[in-house]
Amino acid sequence: MTPNTTHRLLESIRLAMEQSELLNTLASVHAWAEEGVSLVLGVATRRLTDEEIERLSAQGNRSADWSLVEVGPGFTTDHISGNRFLGRVVLGAFSGTPAEYDAGVALPTGLYDSTLRNCEIGDEALVHRVGLVSGALVASHATVVQTDSLCGGTETFYGCDLALPPGVEACRERLGVFAEMNSTMLAELLVQIDDEDFRVDYESLLEQYVVESTGTWTIVDEGAVVHDSGRIVASYIGRAAALRGVTIVENSCVISDEEQPTWISDAACLHGSIVQWGASITTQAIVQDSVIGEYATIEHNALIRESFVGANCHIGQGEVTASLLGPCVAAHHQSLVIATTWPTGRGNIASGAQVGSNHTGRAADQAIRCGEGLFFGLGSLVKFPADFTAAPHSVIAAGVTTLPQRVEFPFSLINTPSEVFANTSPALNEISPAWVLSHSLYQIRRNDEKHRQQHQARHDNLDFETFSTGTIRLMQVALERLEAATDQPVYSGDDITGLGKNVMSRKSLGNAVETYRFFINWYALCRLKQRLELLGVAANSPQANDCLQEHTDDVDWTLAQQILDGRADIPGMLEELRAGERTITESIKESKTRDDQRVNRIFDGSAPPTTPADDDAFVRLSRNAFDRLSQEIDALLE
Repeated sequence: MTPNTTHRLLESIRLAMEQSELLNTLASVHAWAEEGVSLVLGVATRRLTDEEIERLSAQGNRSADWSLVEVGPGFTTDHISGNRFLGRVVLGAFSGTPAEYDAGVALPTGLYDSTLRNCEIGDEALVHRVGLVSGALVASHATVVQTDSLCGGTETFYGCDLALPPGVEACRERLGVFAEMNSTMLAELLVQIDDEDFRVDYESLLEQYVVESTGTWTIVDEGAVVHDSGRIVASYIGRAAALRGVTIVENSCVISDEEQPTWISDAACLHGSIVQWGASITTQAIVQDSVIGEYATIEHNALIRESFVGANCHIGQGEVTASLLGPCVAAHHQSLVIATTWPTGRGNIASGAQVGSNHTGRAADQAIRCGEGLFFGLGSLVKFPADFTAAPHSVIAAGVTTLPQRVEFPFSLINTPSEVFANTSPALNEISPAWVLSHSLYQIRRNDEKHRQQHQARHDNLDFETFSTGTIRLMQVALERLEAATDQPVYSGDDITGLGKNVMSRKSLGNAVETYRFFINWYALCRLKQRLELLGVAANSPQANDCLQEHTDDVDWTLAQQILDGRADIPGMLEELRAGERTITESIKESKTRDDQRVNRIFDGSAPPTTPADDDAFVRLSRNAFDRLSQEIDALLE
């Protein structure tokens, strides 16, 4: 990472910390404490009058020392009944306005049938049938109903002292994180963290953040709702967050706001963790010492431990332990992900997949590194250590057991051998580089659009471009290795670097060379078209040819120039792009058609109804994209 990039990353981190909802709330609390005013009202309070004490007592309220109960401006004794006050309690004003705490269910604001000890309740809050409110700040317009306890601690960091293992289960060295860290920051941080100067600066920021996140109160911020729950201990519950039927939230930070409410419900448990805007933890899921990113969903008994789960991830039923997952990783069914570093995310773990077979007589410090868009098939078993960083968008087929290895061929299929290869170990699988591009383009288009549609994160600048500059460069390296290979019937990792513990047939090599060449060239032609559009020049103009030799800071265009080096027929290249896009569009349709035909063959024509390829949403999307590109090419040629 360049110094400029380093500077940008530190500035992004510093800005996120400065805008922290948690830190700003705590700063207000500490400032009001120094001023000697209410911590939730921000104004001076007064003691109860004798008349107010008499009315409160008549309404079933009790206190061993009424002098410790203080109230803010506008206070009346209405809507306060059946409570017990212990220690210093500060109360705001309650008008009895209906406060909806569940769909269609509302109660009047006020305090009812609860025990309150050393706490503060803001204006128009609702506290109803809470076993114990102690060491807590319930902000104005917040709601706590039918909950066992809402308690502070002696000192808490609200989960912000969290340090995660960097993709290694038994690693001594941990990566400190903060509440607002997003997937993009995580990916850049993992690249830069070994730089000593950067590490010192980052840890300095982190240390100050932890100091500022220290408190003793459990805080339920404005508009938050807690109802029918167990214990809420030493935690921050952000604005408009909803905790419905949770078992426990302990030493944690739930970031939320009115536009992106966070949801924790249905017997979920949260320990020492951070949950970001719009995330959902539900149906008995357990999260321990982890960060759950924006709009991530953790559900159906899932277990997340010592992990970072990025924006838009969806984890159900399975286990994620000691892992760093980037955005849009899906594990909808029972699976295991352990000691996995996957900062670019966008992958899938199918049912029964075991990404973490690291305890077969080896130490627990084994690990795996994954590239973007990796797909672990049904029942696959991945033995550690493994490195698939340079094999983005590859597929490990159903039921495959992979040996410890390093694979460096993008868009590959790793499967059981399709034939018996002479003089090869039966433990080796077969690898088909570029197979996903040549045989499953529908998968690429579907995943791209699915991730774009699911993306709701507002604090994370996610890039869903499959054919990024980094991926194309990996394809170039892979192509060079294949082109340099000597002619032989079968190849292994001993013959071609990056094949891993697999074999590759001569046919697969030929297909991969052809496919990589096609898409590398297509990428460059796409960038040429984009450059002409950016400059606003026609394909036949002198300025068009000039752009092929211009020097810019645009890394995408610089790479495209290198690929197109020596070519000058821009109109011809645009027509080549049109033809290439037509080929891709047809391939996407063919991919969907093959799947449909397979189903019909197996079910003898009585298969469940499926959407025909011509009517499929992603096929139509591809066809529309081609039509649009063709029109844009026509405009440049004119």
